[in-house]
Amino acid sequence: MNPLQIAILQIISDNDGEFSWYQIDRALSRRGTGGGSASGNLLSILRELEMAGLVAARAGHHAAQPLYSVTPAGQQQLGR
Repeated sequence: MNPLQIAILQIISDNDGEFSWYQIDRALSRRGTGGGSASGNLLSILRELEMAGLVAARAGHHAAQPLYSVTPAGQQQLGR
């Protein structure tokens, strides 16, 4: 896993919740880990993490903004 993928897993996991890609992007910006310029790739990274079984997505309030949560496999990847 690359540092950005790990940061995304940590953001979702640390906040004990489900996050939209927009919330993840804002958190990455606050951490200085990416955001903004990385947001174009953020959705593809989230899809990769989902396909790897590390995050799960469910429909949010808006169909275009699924909410992501870390799966048990994702927690294990983080060493938790």
